[in-house]
Amino acid sequence: MVHPIRGAWGWRQGRGTQNPKLVGRPVPWSPRWILDSEHPRRRPEDRPPYRTPKSPALFFSIIPHPLAVSLVISFMDLFIPRRPRLRHATPGWVENPEFFITICCKPRGLNQLCHPHVGMLILEALRYYHSQRLCQFELLVLMPDHLHGILRILDSIHLAPWVHQLKHWLSRKGKIRFQENFFDHRLRSLSSASQKWKYVNMNPVRAGYTRRPEDWPYRFTANDFA
Repeated sequence: MVHPIRGAWGWRQGRGTQNPKLVGRPVPWSPRWILDSEHPRRRPEDRPPYRTPKSPALFFSIIPHPLAVSLVISFMDLFIPRRPRLRHATPGWVENPEFFITICCKPRGLNQLCHPHVGMLILEALRYYHSQRLCQFELLVLMPDHLHGILRILDSIHLAPWVHQLKHWLSRKGKIRFQENFFDHRLRSLSSASQKWKYVNMNPVRAGYTRRPEDWPYRFTANDFA
């Protein structure tokens, strides 16, 4: 059937088109005909990849709103457990608290502490703090990739900044890489202090490095810091 306006070939006069080259010439009725004639149809795997729009308005429109991001994070916190941040603050009513601390190196499994020069460097630093009466170590045991200590500090000294300063000095002098945080436990009773003392003292024996704790060369007691 012949269309009364388009004709047999399905085209119309291009008098109303915006392209001046097509005025007065037969133009196909469907613009898809031009695209298909100039650019043949491509298979999906031959099409170019999607490109990010160059317009700033279009680009920023795809960025999620900060409120939506915070809501998603709050929703994830309800179902995804996260490791809590350790709090090292000491109550103000505690005088000269006693702590059990553990400081780990990174990466784990690499011997960075059990070297003679590193042991003397740590001992020198702690002797300085002991001479300034900032802390008093009762027991210190160095293991290849971590250390355990039982110490008492002044109530005016905050534990976290002090440990951070110690790790920074040892990292600069001894080229030791420490983990960002550390573990501490405040000893509140004599039974707790005795239990932690035995744990720290027997650590080299449990690891199989020595048979007796006294034979471990990187074990320091209060007499070594005087």
